[in-house]
Amino acid sequence: MSTERIDHVAEAVSWLEYSADQNPGLDDGRAMHIAAIALLHATLALVEQRRIANILFIARESHADIMEGLDALGVTADELKVGLGL
Repeated sequence: MSTERIDHVAEAVSWLEYSADQNPGLDDGRAMHIAAIALLHATLALVEQRRIANILFIARESHADIMEGLDALGVTADELKVGLGL
């Protein structure tokens, strides 16, 4: 299993761009399937943002240095930057 993170925002946009509006040859069933995939990726992007917000909150609430708090949770600074889109 790969440990590489997926950019769910980019995936959602990509699937929407492929949707029936951009590809009129798709039948309604396929267009709905593509819309569902886009919605899934958009939801996962929100979940990741919430996860990062929770990590920051826990680190702040523990009154620990932010990097110590992240380290204790097993999150690297690079993962935090990617998750925040920095």
